[in-house]
Amino acid sequence: MNNSRKLILKKISIGLIISILFLIVSCKQNEIHTIDEQSKIKLDSLKTSFDRYLKINIDSAQNIVLKFKDIAYKTGNHDLIAESNLLLAIFYHEKGKINDAAHYFDLSYNQLKNSTDTLLKINFFNKYGLFLNENSTPDSAISSYNKALEMSKQLKDTTYELLITTNMGVVFQNQGKKDLAIKTFINSLQLLEKMHDSVNYAQTCRNIALVLLELGEYTGEFNSALTYFQKSLSINQALGFENEVGLEYINIGVLYRSLNRDSSKLYYKKAADIFRKTANDFELMKVNYNQANLLKEEGKYREAEKVYLDVLKNSKANNSSFGIFASMHQLGIIEIKLGNIISSGRYFDSSIAVAKQNNFTSNLLISTKEAFELHLEKKNLDKAIEYYHLWKNLDDSTHIQEMNNAVLKYKTLYESEKKELENQLLRNDKEKQNLTIQKANQLRTYLLAILLLFVLIIILLYSKFIFKKKANEELKEKNKLIQQKSIQLTDALKKLTFLNENLNKQKIEIQQQADLLKEANATKNKFFSIIAHDLKNPFNVILGYLDILNNDYETINDETKKSFIDILYKASTSTYNLLENLLTWSFTQQGKIEIKKEKIPLKQLIDKGIAPYLSFAEKKNQQLTNNVDENIEVYLDIETLATVIGNCVNNAIKFSHEGGIIEVNALRTDSTIEIMIKDNGIGIDSSLIPHLFKIDKSNSTDGTANEKGSGLGLILCKEFVELNDGKIIIESEKQKGTTVIISIPITISN
Repeated sequence: MNNSRKLILKKISIGLIISILFLIVSCKQNEIHTIDEQSKIKLDSLKTSFDRYLKINIDSAQNIVLKFKDIAYKTGNHDLIAESNLLLAIFYHEKGKINDAAHYFDLSYNQLKNSTDTLLKINFFNKYGLFLNENSTPDSAISSYNKALEMSKQLKDTTYELLITTNMGVVFQNQGKKDLAIKTFINSLQLLEKMHDSVNYAQTCRNIALVLLELGEYTGEFNSALTYFQKSLSINQALGFENEVGLEYINIGVLYRSLNRDSSKLYYKKAADIFRKTANDFELMKVNYNQANLLKEEGKYREAEKVYLDVLKNSKANNSSFGIFASMHQLGIIEIKLGNIISSGRYFDSSIAVAKQNNFTSNLLISTKEAFELHLEKKNLDKAIEYYHLWKNLDDSTHIQEMNNAVLKYKTLYESEKKELENQLLRNDKEKQNLTIQKANQLRTYLLAILLLFVLIIILLYSKFIFKKKANEELKEKNKLIQQKSIQLTDALKKLTFLNENLNKQKIEIQQQADLLKEANATKNKFFSIIAHDLKNPFNVILGYLDILNNDYETINDETKKSFIDILYKASTSTYNLLENLLTWSFTQQGKIEIKKEKIPLKQLIDKGIAPYLSFAEKKNQQLTNNVDENIEVYLDIETLATVIGNCVNNAIKFSHEGGIIEVNALRTDSTIEIMIKDNGIGIDSSLIPHLFKIDKSNSTDGTANEKGSGLGLILCKEFVELNDGKIIIESEKQKGTTVIISIPITISN
């Protein structure tokens, strides 16, 4: 029964929703202007043709855009009308009619305000940004680009995002905002990397390098510029774009111009070789011009003159107005440097005439000013005055023209806005009449939709009430089950926690037992190793020499006998020390060493420890001194600490060369007595120090006189020091000596 009720309610709801959607669509029907497929194909074709003809045949482009506008207005579609006005604005901008372009940009902008076509808006703000930048309003251009960029990011349209970012970088570069230009171009690089666009990636690297090159003169960015030029060069070489490689060689040559003239010449030569190979006379002309500039800067005026004349000849052959101007201007400078005043005047006059003819305003100012300064420098006063008046007149007229252009620009914009406002008022009156009729129709439709919606809401509320009541009952049952499961889960969790705790305890105990077993095993192995090797070998030596003395005593001379006895003495002493250490160590392992602390002067304790080893030091002609203050007293176990001191001094003697110095010093702090046993012996490798006190590591090393040891002495020292609540530290440097520091806490006896 419940399932059938749900099905009926569901069908009613779907029916009402479809009815409401139908009414809403009917309401909007009069506002939407559909475009038939044929018109759409025609418009797309016209746009493609417009883009193609805009640069090559401006009259054909005008005919195309007017046809597009006619079709757009016939469809009545606001977006198409806005697009047609945008195309007209682009057309007039290309033709140089700034006022007309501004008027149609305004029309398109107003029509796009309520548009939902984001791509069309992006295209508008991008084209408008280009228009504003080229008409000396870069800040407004950046504002327009930012709007387009934000929409591109929302659409995740990487192509438009790249285009707009690159355009913004160019604006910042032209404004002189080099840091912003570099940052923007780097954003473009990241987009190009995602798109795997190597060609434009190389071009953008070049743009960054050119900006850095401009900054380099002041901020030392030459190395960064070179890095980006080389990136662009590598990509173009890999792609096989020879002309682009040549251009990069020119750029790197310009970069090295102020740093390393030889490198600059080398790259200019590479560029020239490429352009000769590709028969690119225009770019070859640019290379020659740069090479001539280098020669001029080096004072090689005759060689520079020859190259400039060649550039002038090629510029005329290629109809390059700027090349003709630049080469004549430089030839004018060269002739002055060579003292040819008349020839210089001819070249300067010719360059000025070319600049005037081609409207090279800024270059014209530079040329006249430089001609004035050079003639003034050479004290050609008549020529200097002539060029001065020409320069000042041009400078003044340029400023006046700029002011007139600005006034005309703002006047045009004002008239355009005024005219657009009047047109807008007329359109508003007509739209009001249509709006009144539309509102009446919409009101009736909306009332019907509201009535149907009200009925739907009542049905939905009733069904919701029924469903909610049943759901509440089911929820109560589920809550009871959940509570029961929760109690069971809590009990299981407690048991699991208890088991985990026991398991962790057992794991810790097992690990501790394993560590003890490992240490015991290492102790056993060390013990057997000492008995099998360190005790056995000395006895072999002793028995061997005794056997020789026993059998050949009469035939051996006294000097050899004496040396044998000395060897036997050393071997016996070493074996005795080892045996004594071994027995002492075995007592420590069994816990049989009893610590009995008592008060004693530290100097006396150290004398006791080093006494057995004084003769060894004398035999090696070593200086062993006890520098401890007689007033320092300590409270500790005398026997164990004397053994520690003796072992440390024995090691110092063993590992010091004949004539070495061994010192025992002491320092009292607030809480400790530090005993320092220092030698200037062979030292210890720093990598071995951490292993000196480990039973499982082999630390035995022969002394400077081949004295043998087991490595057990330091381990015994560490255990005895720790039994006295102290610590032992070894500091050493290879071939410079070792210092053993024994730190014992100050303990006051009862």
